[in-house]
Amino acid sequence: MRVINLTFCFLILVINPDALAAVLDRDSRWQAGSLIKVWFIDGDQQDHQLVKTTAREWTRYANIEFQFFSNQPDSSHLRISFAHYDGSMLGRQPLSKDRNPNVYLASITHPSIELTKKKRIVLHEFGHILGFEHEFLHPEWPFGNAWLEHQQENCKFRLESQNTNGKPELCEQLNMPLTKASIVAFPFDRLSIMQYPVPAKWLDGSFEPIPDNRQLSSLDKMAAAISYPETQPANKGFRFINRCLEPVTVSYDIANDVSRSGIGAQIKRITLKPMESSHWYQTNISVDLSLRAVSHSGSYHWRSDSEPNRYLTVPKTSWSSGTLEIPLFCSY
Repeated sequence: MRVINLTFCFLILVINPDALAAVLDRDSRWQAGSLIKVWFIDGDQQDHQLVKTTAREWTRYANIEFQFFSNQPDSSHLRISFAHYDGSMLGRQPLSKDRNPNVYLASITHPSIELTKKKRIVLHEFGHILGFEHEFLHPEWPFGNAWLEHQQENCKFRLESQNTNGKPELCEQLNMPLTKASIVAFPFDRLSIMQYPVPAKWLDGSFEPIPDNRQLSSLDKMAAAISYPETQPANKGFRFINRCLEPVTVSYDIANDVSRSGIGAQIKRITLKPMESSHWYQTNISVDLSLRAVSHSGSYHWRSDSEPNRYLTVPKTSWSSGTLEIPLFCSY
């Protein structure tokens, strides 16, 4: 699934290569409950409305809000331009009186690009704004180096063709796999909105391409909710919340690495009715939580694509003050 962290997106780095010095840790995410002020520097009302409606899809799952301005406010966190290209800063930005854009959404203005593709671009860039990195940089990316090397070459070509002052070395730095020590890593998710579509020829060991997903995946939603939780209750521990319109069965365990150490008698199973929450389970928060789940119709699964037994691992670093709520969203 997504990873939270740490650098800037490619296209912004090309404009400001010195920004790489500002390496962000996991605390670069916005504070849960933040109101993010967004100013549209240019563009028409139709472009503005598309961005507003689409970006707010994240707020259905993440405890975060966007306040949009068509006229210049006193200050803003994000400043969107519909010129040049598509790109954004990664993670939390200061409230500033700056008038320079730090988000670009040029594709939104192109009449030849279909609406679902435009929405995908907005969801993807706002994912970066919330701190989510590209999925192909995930430490558990299972498809080898071919795609990363291809991305590096594409990056260098764009540097040359756009006559920017970015250095080619940046392309290698920006397209190197992230390490678990530098991020909060949720499970790898090939259907994530943060993953580009990839032809099978670039995927070592796979005959299937990564599809052009144009909506938030179930694991995107889970990661957003865990990364930006609602106000935490007094309970210490974890619980599951079924956000689907059908029952869901969850298998789970608390272990340091159950996905690799094997599945044994410690695995517990519960079934949640539609929109039902489980009890709070008390546990030692110094370990990870492993789980997988399936809806009763079999239409929705929450599982790992990179582990043989398909168990997801929710890292202990994502627990907030000893409390963890795990929502299971279906896409209707």
